[in-house]
Amino acid sequence: LVTPVISMQLMNGRLGHFVDFTLPVSLPSEYRIHWNFGYAGKVTVIVMFETGEPAQYNPLYKGRCELFVNGTMRLHEISYADGGTYIVKLYNPDTFTSYVQRYQLNIYGMLSAPVLKSNSPLISGTNVTLHCDAGNQNVTTYTFYHNQNIISSESRVTSRGSFLDYKPISENDSGSYSCTIQNPISSSTSNSIIVTVSVPVSSVTLTSDTSGLLWPGIDSVSLHCSARGTNVSYSWSMDDEPLPENPRYHLSQNNSTLIINPSTLTISPVSKNDTGPFTCSASNLINSETSNELTLGLNWYPKGNIGCIVQGHDSLLQLDCNWPGGHPAANVTMIFNNIEEMGQSKVTRNVSLTQDSQRSTLTCIG
Repeated sequence: LVTPVISMQLMNGRLGHFVDFTLPVSLPSEYRIHWNFGYAGKVTVIVMFETGEPAQYNPLYKGRCELFVNGTMRLHEISYADGGTYIVKLYNPDTFTSYVQRYQLNIYGMLSAPVLKSNSPLISGTNVTLHCDAGNQNVTTYTFYHNQNIISSESRVTSRGSFLDYKPISENDSGSYSCTIQNPISSSTSNSIIVTVSVPVSSVTLTSDTSGLLWPGIDSVSLHCSARGTNVSYSWSMDDEPLPENPRYHLSQNNSTLIINPSTLTISPVSKNDTGPFTCSASNLINSETSNELTLGLNWYPKGNIGCIVQGHDSLLQLDCNWPGGHPAANVTMIFNNIEEMGQSKVTRNVSLTQDSQRSTLTCIG
């Protein structure tokens, strides 16, 4: 009679060390025991023992196998070739019964540190895969960390064995990454790598710190160019030409890796030539964009005092009110014979030379 085989016992062995196969039952006073390797195919007898007789070892295992008095078999210096199914058969001659037990031995080596790799460049909005490369080591579990926190799978992040997929990756995924590999006897963690997710340039905007009019030679103004993106550099233009060098122009830029890192052009003081339009361009290794145009609201006084001039030409009088050179242009009003005429910078009128006109008053208002 043979006792039914109980469930398979799973065992883990450390490469190069020993492993003990123990019996879950007590030995009878008289018994015969066989330890075999292999199942449902080629079976190799490792050791046999019968009460009162010496143990018989397979030459393939001699010097590497021990059988203890309690029936335990120990294998020394185990290698990956020792992984597989082991069977023990215990026979009791007094009761004519046999007991059979199976063992599944998995061999694992001490793990060395894996190497975490990422494809480059990493661009926000694209699919990216990180690889925890453990070589040919026998690994059962991979764990990924972002800023020392375990990464859990979600809608756009999937862990599949030694690979971590981002579909897609975003700027918020920048930071420190590492991975840990495990098997039943050891674990090891990779060195941390710093991952920087590059963000394309977008939303380039040019603004001014004033919306009012500026006086040349007196007022100053700061123009701010901002953009989304990483490692952004800026260039400035005026009237579609590169910004010329001028001691009145002062450029500064925040060199941080923030998504929004503005560049500032300070003009101190402004001059009549600084009307614009101004633009700025933001660029990084991925792309470049140009901002909106910005024109400064400059104003200055007209030249001198308003002119009020009358000139005679035969039978005509030419009336002239002028106040040129202002920006914006001066509003000029001419009053003559109770008639008002208006214009910008200058108003001119021809009238007939009569006694009434000679007695009239010309008034110019600017």
